[in-house]
Amino acid sequence: TQKLSNYIDANYLHINLKKSKYMIFRSCKGTHDTQQLFYNDFELERVTSIKFLGIILSDTLVWYDHIKSLTRKISKISGSLYKLKKCLPDELMRPIYFALVNSQLNYGLTLWGSSGSVSNLYPLFSAQKKSLRTLFHIPRINRYCPGHTKSTFNKMHIPTIHNLYFLSVLTSVFKAIQSLSPKPVCDMLNIHLSRRKPALFLLPMTRLSSHKKNFPYISLKIWNTFINVCSSLGILDRSLLFTWKYASFRNFTKSFFINTQNLFHENTWELANYNISELENALATGSLDKESKNSFC
Repeated sequence: TQKLSNYIDANYLHINLKKSKYMIFRSCKGTHDTQQLFYNDFELERVTSIKFLGIILSDTLVWYDHIKSLTRKISKISGSLYKLKKCLPDELMRPIYFALVNSQLNYGLTLWGSSGSVSNLYPLFSAQKKSLRTLFHIPRINRYCPGHTKSTFNKMHIPTIHNLYFLSVLTSVFKAIQSLSPKPVCDMLNIHLSRRKPALFLLPMTRLSSHKKNFPYISLKIWNTFINVCSSLGILDRSLLFTWKYASFRNFTKSFFINTQNLFHENTWELANYNISELENALATGSLDKESKNSFC
């Protein structure tokens, strides 16, 4: 408490005590600390989650609250889209989607997108599909079944929330490789190329399974999986990859994920459509036929 008071006084800061809150970060399995914080005999309010720069942070650094809040926001936007679609031409529907929906999904995605398993993003995926049904006039199949959205995703070249996350991570890693990112980001990734396998990176050593959810680990793991899949499909020359410009890599990566969404049945989503690890397994087990592989070329 005394250190806090000295810091505020030394920097001539004036804070509104009624609006000021604090949060103590802890592990998910850790006990809830009952420590209190005072400033000039005024007790500051302790919270377990708070919005900071548009992203909801929790004291356990999980992103369920942010995903829940973002899902509600996308659902509200869908209501506005229902009114807009009646008075706007069809050629404006895609730009409107990217302006109102995709911009919300893409904000800070590399941070909160790695929220455990793929299933944690399903609520957002459902909200994303709902917005497409509303904006692009997708009729219901029957009273109890909404219309299929897979063909609309692919026709409009719109990545699912899962593929949007993979795209965001891969482009972030590529920017770090090319030294286009801020130096702290490049230092955090701690990139070391494998000597035996070109264009692949050595994963950081971790002692705890929880550390495998951190961005420095999971980003390089996604990169290695992506490079292996592209090499298996014969659509990438590893020796020339690092000579590409950023725009070329981003266009290639986005095209890859749109082609991934096109695989299998026209209207049914498979895990391999939006999970690059499942796509790698499908290639390893021979589940992809020759025609599907040729769609990437």
